[in-house]
Amino acid sequence: MPKGHTNNRLGRPPGLGVVAKLRREMLGEGKVTQLVNKVYELAIAGDMLAARLLLDRVLPSLRAQAAPVHVELDASATLTAKATALLHAVANGEVASDIAAEMIRSLGGICAIEQGDELRKRLDALEFGDLA
Repeated sequence: MPKGHTNNRLGRPPGLGVVAKLRREMLGEGKVTQLVNKVYELAIAGDMLAARLLLDRVLPSLRAQAAPVHVELDASATLTAKATALLHAVANGEVASDIAAEMIRSLGGICAIEQGDELRKRLDALEFGDLA
């Protein structure tokens, strides 16, 4: 029999392991609430490890977030012209370089989508004979 293979197609039923048993016991007897209350009491009493555990679970980590930026880009301009306008905005100090880089990456994503659309149109024209 190959490694990892068993003739028992159903396998071991879920919930029979030690962890599952402990989880059922803790939930059934209200021990989770007692445990959380104990960690809370320790944190209030000055236990920094307990405080960190609670804060890590209760408050999500904050991530840096850039302020909104307004850049005038001509909607009818090519993607190259838009990227160039962004580089000029960086050079003039109007936009931070990391923000402009992200915007140029977004323009690259738009370019990839447009290429996919164009490819789909060409394939449809070949498949359905609509060469107009």
